[in-house]
Amino acid sequence: MPTVERASYRGFLRPDVTDEEVARAAAAVESDARRLNAEGVVLTVCLTRYGRQVFLYVEHIVPRHPDREAMGSITGFPAAREWFDGLLALYPQFGGDVPWAYMHPVFWFDEPKDVESFRRAQEPDARCGRIAHFYPDTVIDYVVHHQLIAREGLAVGDRYQFISVLDDVAFSYFETPRDRERVNIRREEGESKEIQRWLDVDPFSHFDHFDPGTLERDFLVIDTLVSVG
Repeated sequence: MPTVERASYRGFLRPDVTDEEVARAAAAVESDARRLNAEGVVLTVCLTRYGRQVFLYVEHIVPRHPDREAMGSITGFPAAREWFDGLLALYPQFGGDVPWAYMHPVFWFDEPKDVESFRRAQEPDARCGRIAHFYPDTVIDYVVHHQLIAREGLAVGDRYQFISVLDDVAFSYFETPRDRERVNIRREEGESKEIQRWLDVDPFSHFDHFDPGTLERDFLVIDTLVSVG
């Protein structure tokens, strides 16, 4: 039965790229994404921007959750579609430099079982992205705690949130209103001991805050360029 494989990507605009070029590229991505959505290739696409960085979230419709060999079609998807072709600086990776770097998934409140059960019952008000910046010595701690919370499966939150990490940056895809569908992975009530362990290590101290005068901006909502679903 077809299911959904979620993925996030990070790209870096070349220094000479203009806002007009970005707007044209975003329009091309939106047109292609709408066609792929109509053809049943993708369920959702959201492209966001912060300065020279662009972050892409895609819900891929696949026959089954891909194994490692099949993940190449997921990790290389935006480059294969030539999204922002020629506008991105290459990101160095072990297997060769890439325009779109696949981000490592670390946290979610739900795991898609199949396409139909993961479809939204109601169109979201907005598809959004937000980012966080970590200190060099805190990013691994954040990843470990959030993987343990996800594996425990008891934390309740917005169903479509999906957090990924690359280097010292986290990107979180989410939809508004955030309280429309609140679930947990196990679909059962229970106290999350892993959430408490995360709270015990001072979560705010892990973030290099965007506003140094406050602890309220660990994650910063960024501009949405493309929203398709």
